[in-house]
Amino acid sequence: MASSSTSANSCLGKDICAPLAQQKINLTFLTHIAGRLDRDSSTVFCTELEAGASSHSLVQTFHDRRSLSRLFSDTCIISLYPHNQHPDITGLFLRCVAQARVVLRGLASSPSAVSGVISSGGRNRAIQQLFKQFQFPTYRSPTEFFAAQLPPQELVRAVVATYQEKVIKIYCLVLEIDIDLWELTLPSSPALEEFGRALVTMGKRGFRLPFLVALPVLDRPELRCSFGLCADLPAGDRVAAIEQIIQSHLPGLSAYRQSPVAAIFVHGPHFGDRYGIGDTVVEALERAEVTLLALSCTVSSISVIIKQQDLAPAVQILEKTFEVPRCQPVQCRSRDNQ
Repeated sequence: MASSSTSANSCLGKDICAPLAQQKINLTFLTHIAGRLDRDSSTVFCTELEAGASSHSLVQTFHDRRSLSRLFSDTCIISLYPHNQHPDITGLFLRCVAQARVVLRGLASSPSAVSGVISSGGRNRAIQQLFKQFQFPTYRSPTEFFAAQLPPQELVRAVVATYQEKVIKIYCLVLEIDIDLWELTLPSSPALEEFGRALVTMGKRGFRLPFLVALPVLDRPELRCSFGLCADLPAGDRVAAIEQIIQSHLPGLSAYRQSPVAAIFVHGPHFGDRYGIGDTVVEALERAEVTLLALSCTVSSISVIIKQQDLAPAVQILEKTFEVPRCQPVQCRSRDNQ
């Protein structure tokens, strides 16, 4: 389901995450970009197929009349596991999706993966394109890959948690600071491919991509993208390099920047196999009056982007909310220095 709301930041918790958690509906995918003065907030989430219609109806009851929502049935999630958030690998992933001529319904990232939501009918074409661009150690061809897949219901039964802790245990919080958060709107599928090319160029220039989401604009055939970048360059040089790359690949498109921002990565094991954990993160940040700029939940991790000045209260509330080893913030650096 995709939704946009004029209610800005508060809608994610009270209008989406809380109602779904109260009904014990598990989310397998969740992305969010906060609203600005000139933009509504945007959200995309996925559930099991059987819960789709009821989830849509539930969320619609909490939306106001100016909000939009749409249910995309029969979709699937394809996840690619790059190392160290290389922009060039993510860029190739987006180029494969565009070249396969499938519609991207949503895009999320975690420190270990990039995940795209596409129609199930376009799955084979997308995977064929991925095998043209990448080599995989486990499978030599799409045929081997498909032969090894479990039926969907067996996958669901294999991962669904059968317990709920009073205090949710997580592996760790990983914090990164000094990130530039960019936002731009892609007007077409060819623009998505060019954005992929731009990310490839950024990777060659030594940038790292710790965060990326993309969501459909419901009243227009566009994709709204929010992505965080960092590199071992002075702030002015960093910004100038990104603006030059964007203009060379996507001339005429303007990009909005917020800096500095910080990222908090809430690492597993439970996102994707239990209900309510996304709501727990969002509700905790709201209690601490921390402004959520963007969020991505996929592949057992939740990635939260906030203003850097809000990092201390955000970490404090999350450490109180979850059972978690204490982690220290690290400066976001280029991938060559990881």
